[in-house]
Amino acid sequence: MHQYLRGLETDDWGQTGGVWGPPWDYGTFGSGVLMTGPSLLQANVGRNGNFYLVCVLKSGQLQLWWNDLDGLNDAWQEGEIFGSGYGWTPPCMIQSQGDDSDTAVGNFELVIASGSKIHHWYRENRGLSPTNRPEVGKPKAGNGQWYKTASFGTSIIHVWGLLESSFHSNLELIAETSDHKMQHWYRDTADMQWYGGTLDETKMAT
Repeated sequence: MHQYLRGLETDDWGQTGGVWGPPWDYGTFGSGVLMTGPSLLQANVGRNGNFYLVCVLKSGQLQLWWNDLDGLNDAWQEGEIFGSGYGWTPPCMIQSQGDDSDTAVGNFELVIASGSKIHHWYRENRGLSPTNRPEVGKPKAGNGQWYKTASFGTSIIHVWGLLESSFHSNLELIAETSDHKMQHWYRDTADMQWYGGTLDETKMAT
């Protein structure tokens, strides 16, 4: 994976930004990576908010990566490896709101298309903190556990976006079907079930 940063027009150190690339090219990291996608987020962990992302490995598994933004120029670190059988499309990931407190660390919510269906995963983040960090390898009991909660939909080839709605904190996503139409899905927090919404009859350009 390759990290770029688009700097501000002028930052606190007098660096001129506004462009992608040098001096904002932070280089590559990772190995055995097949793809990543809209899975980069900045979580409320650490003073500056750490970066987290999930990529698809060539093995078909998913892997979490993270970057400690409290340390200057810290390298990306490997996190948990989970799931299997992926590799056709990238994942989408967000952080949910958690409970009502200002300091609660919400779960990571991830969706990805596989086998004509949408898979939903979440990472239990109650223990995530600057000192309790993700560790490389399979998740350990009670720390960094990923849970697959649902497999739903038919003829799904791609998930394009995921968000947590202001309407009852439902999760909502847009997926693409095999005939290249867009479909809205949502998870109702009342029963934690996924429901297929409107199928847009307008086909996407291929």
